[in-house]
Amino acid sequence: MIEFKKAEVRNLEEINSMIIESRSVWNYSPEYAEASLPLIIVDSAFLNKEICYEIHNAGLVGFLSFLKDGDEIFLEHLWIRKSVIKQGIGAATSQFIDKLAAENRWSKIKVFPDPPAEGFYLKCGYQDTGKRIPSRIPTGPVFSIFEKVY
Repeated sequence: MIEFKKAEVRNLEEINSMIIESRSVWNYSPEYAEASLPLIIVDSAFLNKEICYEIHNAGLVGFLSFLKDGDEIFLEHLWIRKSVIKQGIGAATSQFIDKLAAENRWSKIKVFPDPPAEGFYLKCGYQDTGKRIPSRIPTGPVFSIFEKVY
C-alpha cells in the first residue's frame, strides 16, 4: 500500500541516496550529473521549511516537495526509486498531489521537469506553457515550464 508521510530529517541520507539513484535513469553526462547534485540534494533546513513528503511502499520509494512563492506553488521535487519506476507509484503520487491541491485550494501547480520526465507530467494533466528556462548549470538542458490548473 502506497503511503505519503511528512518527510523526516532522520531519513535525509536515504532520501538523498534515492534521489541520486532515481536521477541516474536519465543518462545525463557525468559532468552535468555531478555539477547539478547541489540543485537536487535536500538538507534538513529544506525539509523543515518546505512542504515535503516521503513516499512509502514497503520502504521509502520516493520523495516529493513543493515550494510556495507568494501565491504560486511549485512542484520542486518528485523522485521515484529506480527499482519501482513504472509500477504505479508515479500515478498514485499524481493523485496525491491533486488531493493536496484541492485540500489547500491551490489553483495551479508549476513544475520545471527534467526533459526526460516531460511525458510523465503530460500524462498527469500538466500542460506545457511554451516558456523555457536554461539550466543553472552551463552544460545542462533547457527546461520547459509546465503547469496544472485546478
